[in-house]
Amino acid sequence: MCHEQMLYKSKWWAGSSSEPNPNGPTSSNQSGWGNDPWLPIPDSSECNSGQANRAPSIELGPDIEVLSPSQAVVLDGSDSFDEDGDRLTYRWRQVSGPSVDISNSQKEIASFELPRLTEDALYTFQLTVNDGKAQAVDNVSITGLAAKNQRPNAIAGKDIQIDALPAEVQLDGSLSTDVDSDKLEYHWEQISGPQAEITDPQSKYTNVRFPSGNHGDSDYMFKLTVSDGELTDTDNIVVSVASGDDLMPRSFSVEQPGKSSDLQSDQRRRMAPTPLQSTGFWVNKGETLDVNLSIDGAALSELPQLFISLPDDRTYKFKHAEKHRLTKGSNEIEINKSGILYIYNDAKINNSNVKVDLISGGQPFPRFKLNENTLNDWKEMLNDYSDIPYVELVGENIIITAKKYPALEYIEGNGPERLISGWDDAIQWAQEQYGITSDDRNSPHRIISHKFHFVDGLEPEGTINNDKCSGSMNAWMWRLMACSDNGLKNIFVVEDNKAGDWGPWHELGHHMQIQPFTWSGMGEVTVNLTSLYINRKFNIESRLETKGTWDNVIFPYLNKPIKDFDSLNVWGKLGMFWQLDLAFGEEFYQQLGFNYRENSMYSSSISNDTKIQRFVIESSKASGFNLVEFFEKWGINVTTSTKQEVNSMKLSTLNVPIWENRDNDIKYTLK
Repeated sequence: MCHEQMLYKSKWWAGSSSEPNPNGPTSSNQSGWGNDPWLPIPDSSECNSGQANRAPSIELGPDIEVLSPSQAVVLDGSDSFDEDGDRLTYRWRQVSGPSVDISNSQKEIASFELPRLTEDALYTFQLTVNDGKAQAVDNVSITGLAAKNQRPNAIAGKDIQIDALPAEVQLDGSLSTDVDSDKLEYHWEQISGPQAEITDPQSKYTNVRFPSGNHGDSDYMFKLTVSDGELTDTDNIVVSVASGDDLMPRSFSVEQPGKSSDLQSDQRRRMAPTPLQSTGFWVNKGETLDVNLSIDGAALSELPQLFISLPDDRTYKFKHAEKHRLTKGSNEIEINKSGILYIYNDAKINNSNVKVDLISGGQPFPRFKLNENTLNDWKEMLNDYSDIPYVELVGENIIITAKKYPALEYIEGNGPERLISGWDDAIQWAQEQYGITSDDRNSPHRIISHKFHFVDGLEPEGTINNDKCSGSMNAWMWRLMACSDNGLKNIFVVEDNKAGDWGPWHELGHHMQIQPFTWSGMGEVTVNLTSLYINRKFNIESRLETKGTWDNVIFPYLNKPIKDFDSLNVWGKLGMFWQLDLAFGEEFYQQLGFNYRENSMYSSSISNDTKIQRFVIESSKASGFNLVEFFEKWGINVTTSTKQEVNSMKLSTLNVPIWENRDNDIKYTLK
């Protein structure tokens, strides 16, 4: 020790009368032995600097117990210190217990991973703290406790919402965990809601099938139980139908068929189909609708609208309708007019996914959708939604909207499937006749994805409609309207394999008419090409035969030495157009329609005389034959310039009298 800057070392002694220990730190022959226990060391300079180095102090805290397994058991020597302020170094080592690896063994805080133990184990660790001159050593003990089974954690996943029934969804329990890494067993069960089918209740993943016909409670709750063989845990998941009534879902995927007027123009047709899409909901004046619009993809050229109308709106494009333009996100809309709710979408062709959700407001009315609803659904709709006076039928190509009565008197007792399916076929054939068959959405020959909307134009009993409803039926932009009881009845005709009748086929023909060859006086003539074509597809005898038109009108006219085509009635004129089909087959009008759509000269209005001469030219081109003689036989004045243009095409010569053909006796067919 230092005293007054002198270094002393202690002597070993046993009392005043005893001899010193010869093995002690001092020697018996050193001077100044006597009874003084301290012997000075005069040559040392160690005490000249003031105070001698002091060893560091270690603080490890109490011994502890740790439940196994544990990823990081901490060894903490951070409370150790040095009174001289010297820099300390640390070294941890294990001195007993099952061997483990110490992380950061050269730092004040170290750790080790405690494995899963089947029985308790004692671990002792030693810390050495060194200040460079002196060191201190201490031990700490940690008792690792044998692992105890812990309860697993069941996770059934987030709640699920589905748009309509029937449906099938997957339940996923794969996020369930067990801290002990035990193998888990799974069990799914339904605890509330209408009966659903769990396909594999003992699997981590399982599908659940929700049948149609489960109406009323729209929430289905399922419980997942997870077991590690000893302990269990549970979690619930709710599957909700978007509407409280799955017969009529409140979520609508908005179809993107393109702008109806663009389609009409591209195809040179007379009228545009409807931009309206059925929802199956009725709204009342004074109520508020909560509607959400979402768009996944590119922006639309215009946003959808809610469109509220009644079928007896006889105005151009339903001008009496109430319209509300939607914005993306939430929309709160006050209703000022009671009526049927449609989604109006007249945006240009777009591949975005557009969805409209009717969160609240509105009520379903009987709307049957082909391939989605069943006869039982239809009966249930009629029973549940009896307070709404309209019904609506929706197919791939058609919408029919009419008063519930007399519509239900016309619809078959086994449901409207045959009617809708037959009309879908008829409309497909009407397009096929003119070569409108392409799947390319940008082609002028593209299939019409819009629907053709047949409506009941007769006002409900007790109401007055001052707008004119012309004829038995009529066609206009967006719709085909029945204006008489017989006209309405003909829409619902289902006989053998036939759907509809001549009248409604005729109105469909107005929508299909190709304007560049419908010159003055032909509006009620070429329209019937569609009726004749559908009539033949349904294997029904031609009206030109059943009405005696060939014998009483057409052939007597063709046998005249001098002919005036304009003097013929509409049925007689129809014969000229139909003989082109009889002679050259269905391909004739398909090719003719293709040629008119491809030629840009027909994209704008042309005169009547030009239409006539161009029809001679285009018909010759489509058939592959020089048809000047045929048209002159029919009394068409073919100009010199037209003859020259047809002759310049070097077509085959027409060497048979195709004007002698009739439906029941096709003498000449050409390719």
